[in-house]
Formats: sequence, structure tokens, C-alpha cells
Amino acid sequence: MKEWIELYDTQNINDLVFGHKCKDELVETLSPLVDLGQDYYNKAEELFSLDKAKAFEYYKLAYKNNFWLAPYMLGIYFEYGVGEYVQSSFIAFDFYKEAINRDDARGYTQLAEIIVQTDKKLLLWNKFFQSDFLKEVDLSLGDFANYNIDYRAVFLYKFRNEISYENEIREIISIIKPSLIKDYDNIIFTLNNLLEGEISDVEEEVFNDIIYVVNLVKNSNEEELFISGEDMGIKLEKLLKKDKKWD
Repeated sequence: MKEWIELYDTQNINDLVFGHKCKDELVETLSPLVDLGQDYYNKAEELFSLDKAKAFEYYKLAYKNNFWLAPYMLGIYFEYGVGEYVQSSFIAFDFYKEAINRDDARGYTQLAEIIVQTDKKLLLWNKFFQSDFLKEVDLSLGDFANYNIDYRAVFLYKFRNEISYENEIREIISIIKPSLIKDYDNIIFTLNNLLEGEISDVEEEVFNDIIYVVNLVKNSNEEELFISGEDMGIKLEKLLKKDKKWD
């Protein structure tokens, strides 16, 4: 009942009478198949591109109503300082832990962004790719924090040239390669759409580099990933901080 009262309050209809009984006895025995948390989350998603502050309030309501995808989005707000919210890895870290507690394995990938140790980053990505989350939820593997590019492509780009961890990276590649080949057309389609938009020279370079590393794995040329050079993960991270979608 507390949740229903809160719903009426947020919709400014708390002055109306509710809790009606139906004269039809059959109807009175029924209950609506609803999840208030998901309703709030859906509203937040609808508002995110229009009013990030208002969307945040609905993400909070979804979180309070235990909707499992809400902690991740609250973490995004604080990791990147979305809108006028403070940028705090400390707060984001806690929300991502709760995302994992609620079986949203995306928390693993975002925790990997916050920590420093490369070996621990790879352990977290490994947990993500082996999670039941990817087997049960069809999110097209789109990484919200990275232009909605496929997680498998983002991983390959971030960890190319990490020669010291070649064995660990090859282990993860063996996990993702079969599905990457199966979904190759969709992965490249998303990247090509990004390239066709109004983008900077740096963005164009990054997106083309991601296509390049995806093709390396698809064509079984993984050894070319382990050539010493610039840390591409850092380059992508710097680009994200300038991305206008967080304004």
C-alpha cells in the first residue's frame, strides 16, 4: 500500500479516492500484474534525453521499489556527473555493487572502469561475459556508457595492446568469439550508423578502430591485438568525458 500511495503522490492525484471495490465479484478477486519499479524505470528512460534531473527522480523511485536495472543508471549519473549531478566514483561504485546484488551484471563492467588494476579489470569483464544476465536479457549487448556500442567490441578495443595480460584476454576472446561472429552484422551496423552521424575527427578514428579490432577477431587474427602501442581504453575514456550526451 505504501508504494501505491507514493505512486498517487508523484502523479499529483493523491487527493483522489482510491482503493475502490468492484461490484463484480470476479473482478474483485483479481490483481493487476504490475511492477511499480519497472513503471518508474520506463518513465525515467522516456525522460532521460529530455530532462535528466526529472529522469533521475524516477530512477530513484525505481530503485526504491527494487527494480533491478535502476542501480546501474544511478551509478552512471554519478560516475560521469550527468547533468548537474556531482561526479563521484565513490557513490557510483556503491550503486554498481548493488546492481550486481540485483543480478544486473553490467555493474561488473562499470566497476572495471573505476578501479586501477588491469588484472582485476579483466576478472570483472570475465564475470560479466559469463554471467546469466547475458543469457536471460536481450539488451543487444549495447554498452550504454560507450555510445551503445556492443560490449564485446568495447572490450576488444579497451584491451588491445595489453601484452602483459595476453593469456587473460585470449581466455575472454574464446568466450565471446562465437557470439561475436554470429552477431557481427548487427555490431558493425551500429558502428557504421555512428560513423554516418555528425561526429568529430577523434570519434571517427575511434569508431573505425573498433571496427578494425572486431574484424581481427572475426577473421581469427587475434594475434594482431597484442602489438605494443597506445592504450586504446584510455583514449575511449577521454572521448566519453567530452561526449555531449552527458550535458
